[in-house]
Amino acid sequence: MDGAWIAETAAASVLRGAAVEGAVLGSLRIGPARAALDTDTEPGAPA
Repeated sequence: MDGAWIAETAAASVLRGAAVEGAVLGSLRIGPARAALDTDTEPGAPA
């Protein structure tokens, strides 16, 4: 198998799994979850 294909397939799978708003996957934070977990800023501050 081609390494690029494996990486592309893995990335697509992660993004499909993270389609739920606010999903957190390891260090990948998508949507409002990033602001909710960021303790260095005030709530609602731009990330």
